[in-house]
Amino acid sequence: MTDANYADLLATRDEWILDFYATWCGACQQFAPKLKLLSERLADADMPHVGIAKIEIDANPELAARFMITRLPTLFYLRHNESKYPSPATLSGLDSMPTTLATAQLKQPPTLCHIARLVTY
Repeated sequence: MTDANYADLLATRDEWILDFYATWCGACQQFAPKLKLLSERLADADMPHVGIAKIEIDANPELAARFMITRLPTLFYLRHNESKYPSPATLSGLDSMPTTLATAQLKQPPTLCHIARLVTY
């Protein structure tokens, strides 16, 4: 996803997980395989309405500014193109995730905990 195609891509799915990262960010590089696994798990869970997009902040400064990115990596969950919920993407807390995005009936915005439960160690 880029500054140029953000609006067009956003319209293609009901829900999005946006991964803000930088090529120079070590934590982002560590998190990348987990995000890839999450993408595979979402596909396996038959959740085509949820898209995952990686946004490199140096190449896409408008999106980084729009979402006020101050830490990396950061995930945002968007539903129906209007609500956004930030969650720092950390590896340390992934083990204690209580629910999965695939099975949760979310009455509140999902956190990284909800999303990342699909990624097991």
